[in-house]
Amino acid sequence: RIENRSYIRFLCSFQWDTDDWVPNPCSPPCSSHQTRVVTCLQSQLGTDPIPVADIECVGYPKPLHRRICSEDQCQIRPKFRRAPPIVMPLNKSPVYNRYDLHQSIAGVQGRYLYVDAVLAQGSPPAVVQWTFSDMSYLDAGQTRGRFTVFDNGTLRITNAQFADRGIYMTTARNVAGWDLVQSPFNIYVPPNITSHKVYRSYRPNDVSPTSSSHVARPGETVAIQCRHWGSPQPTLTWTLNGIPVKFDDRVKVDTTNCLIITDFTSTDEGTYKCVATNVVGVDSKNVTVTAKSMEVKWVRVTPPCPVSCGRGSVVVSSECRSIAANTVVDDLECGEMPRPLNYRERCNTPSCPALPVRWDVGAYGACAESCRQTREVSCKQKTGDRRIRPVSQHLCRVRRKKPEEERHCSAGGVWDTSAWSECSNSCGRRIVKCVDPCRENGKGDCQSAGPKPPHRKACDEKCRE
Repeated sequence: RIENRSYIRFLCSFQWDTDDWVPNPCSPPCSSHQTRVVTCLQSQLGTDPIPVADIECVGYPKPLHRRICSEDQCQIRPKFRRAPPIVMPLNKSPVYNRYDLHQSIAGVQGRYLYVDAVLAQGSPPAVVQWTFSDMSYLDAGQTRGRFTVFDNGTLRITNAQFADRGIYMTTARNVAGWDLVQSPFNIYVPPNITSHKVYRSYRPNDVSPTSSSHVARPGETVAIQCRHWGSPQPTLTWTLNGIPVKFDDRVKVDTTNCLIITDFTSTDEGTYKCVATNVVGVDSKNVTVTAKSMEVKWVRVTPPCPVSCGRGSVVVSSECRSIAANTVVDDLECGEMPRPLNYRERCNTPSCPALPVRWDVGAYGACAESCRQTREVSCKQKTGDRRIRPVSQHLCRVRRKKPEEERHCSAGGVWDTSAWSECSNSCGRRIVKCVDPCRENGKGDCQSAGPKPPHRKACDEKCRE
């Protein structure tokens, strides 16, 4: 025990620190106890130690925080010899619901597990502390969750779970010293068969087998799955109608514990039972597989037509049906018969009722150099769902003459100028007029053609406009 705090910072990173015993002196001296505060400190070079959680000092024996008043003050009590405690190995202590395996302590999942801490010696009597695999600990007389440590040091685990396994440590302390023992704890789990299914036409490389029917046809490959779990790892055995299954090249078990029967025959039918066993329990599941020939045939299947009138089309397929029950069965049942090919056929071919039609006329385009303008004229029909669709133009011609798609146009006038005449004295002249080639009289409107070009030009300085 280190009492001097100034020494702690140089000794190690974490260390137990104790305060003075209180009350001091004891009163009465022979029948009361003294207590003191025990703190885990972290040393930091050059500064005072700081208190931390007790779990940081779990690797070091925790000093006693309670003791009987000194027997030196009790004149009627004889002196006795002090001796440090010695803890017996846990695998030598009485254990209830225990199974021996490699010198470890083992219990069964879901049951109580009691383990006694056996002390070979110790005077005065030692205080027992249990430290668990997560480095948490319990002193004698304490309870946390499913874990209880009784005053005599016995550990009880209620409803033991597989996650409780790990290394447990038992520590005993008294005023003369301390001792500890570490032992592995294991929790056994009875076998549990989690999945038991039958697959037909089993292929080892398939992620999902194709069927889960319990009726197999002769010649098929059948796989019976028996997934299980337990601790220790259970062993798996198979029986057929109560007799152990004989394994050969045709009947075998793969690495996933699937019983695979190749080329299934009537002699293979019956009740298959898989049994998972370990030292703490047994679990089993039954499944019956029968060999039966079913009268089946391919039947054509025509889906509903997607349209109510006009020219619709559908793809006609086929499905395998039982003749006796008239129900759809797995396609594998019809595997020996050639499957009809799918084909497409028309449906609802009658014409739809007449709906209003009309000419749809677009706007005229720009006037071309040929003095013609064109526009788009089409025949449109309104459908039952209020959509507009183009139809043949002869439907609209019956009701109304088709509007013109082309007309004569004028692009407006342009200025036309003749060649300049020869200069007479001082000025030259030419003819400037507005013309429109798209009009019969040739006269145009040049308001948008820009300013009128000059009709005279100067031959010398004396000529003016």
